[in-house]
Amino acid sequence: MPGSQTTDGHRQPASHADAFPPPGAVRGWVKRSFAEFRADLGVTGKFVFDDDIVGLGYYTLRDHDPDACRFVLRLLALGAPVWQAWPSGDGREFDRPMGWQRLSAMPFGLGSWEPGRALSVNCGLPIAVIDVDPRNNGDAAAVLTLLRELKVRVVAAVGTPSEGVHFYIAGHKDLPSVHSNAKGDQLPGYPGVDFLSARTNAFLPGTLRGKYGGRGYGVVYDDLETLGTEGDPEGAQRFSAWVAEHRVGGGDYGGESTPWDGTPPDARQRAYLDAALHGEARRVTSSSIGERNKRLFEAALRCGSLIAGAGMDEDEVWGALETAADNCGLIGEDGYRAVEATIRSGLDRGMANPRAVPKKEDDDVAAGFRKTESGRVVLNAPTRRACRDGRRRI
Repeated sequence: MPGSQTTDGHRQPASHADAFPPPGAVRGWVKRSFAEFRADLGVTGKFVFDDDIVGLGYYTLRDHDPDACRFVLRLLALGAPVWQAWPSGDGREFDRPMGWQRLSAMPFGLGSWEPGRALSVNCGLPIAVIDVDPRNNGDAAAVLTLLRELKVRVVAAVGTPSEGVHFYIAGHKDLPSVHSNAKGDQLPGYPGVDFLSARTNAFLPGTLRGKYGGRGYGVVYDDLETLGTEGDPEGAQRFSAWVAEHRVGGGDYGGESTPWDGTPPDARQRAYLDAALHGEARRVTSSSIGERNKRLFEAALRCGSLIAGAGMDEDEVWGALETAADNCGLIGEDGYRAVEATIRSGLDRGMANPRAVPKKEDDDVAAGFRKTESGRVVLNAPTRRACRDGRRRI
């Protein structure tokens, strides 16, 4: 293979292609590394290897951004769920695959990736991500100091298009997701810092963001392999305990439960979730000027908790709340991007506090639901309210 010798005797690749094995070899390496890393991390669960994990997208990403390609391959070898999102045609930045938060172990990988598509990884296990956003007063140095004090190993760092950073650490089953605003209300002392764990995702190198002028994510430091060979269980445990102790307002949206385990909702649970979503959408639709954005945020927050704790379908939530925001005139006045940001903020905060469907029918009634003669659980009919244009909507 052509190449030149460096002064220290190592071969300098003649091109990016020389630095990578062919896809067939990558496939075998990912398979072997995946099995070894999952065993080391104690990750269990059925897994079927998909040959499309390394396809044409491997070549494209390798030539487009070789550092990003290596980074994604190492995440795949760890068993981290990597997936693609396509540019949206309806005003949103990207369309995520349905049920993305339930994906496990390499659902799409590189596949047929091409520039313009987003690459994303689900957080939780085996990795968690700390997102530091300087636009909201995030301080990367303060976060690093904290991790150093807790003796938490940082296995990777990625620069973000907002001039912030993503720190990658070992995930832990008890690590909660926390989304902190510029004031640090949820995590005093650490404004603008999000802890991304179960049922959250982080964009990966190779992704370009239109909302940031086409800027993307760049690998600053990559030691992901040590997570598979050595791990950091004690650091992950210490960090999880610290977050649980210091976060504020963990259960102020109806009480926390354990995250949804992926079991499809039964008929009663499905009826409850449908009624809850329709009820939230009705409340947004009928909200008046001055309370619409607040009502939309609260609706997204409550739905987010049910997404994380009960399996409410996130795509259905987006569709219902966007339609409700349009019906009440909020999109027309504030614009789609503002509405999207409100929904995303509410969902993220709600998903950090999972809420299950009540187990007892009495709880359904207390929550504003009633049981019909046929046994279905439905939302009690809301009072009709006049909208600002004089029309009446339910």
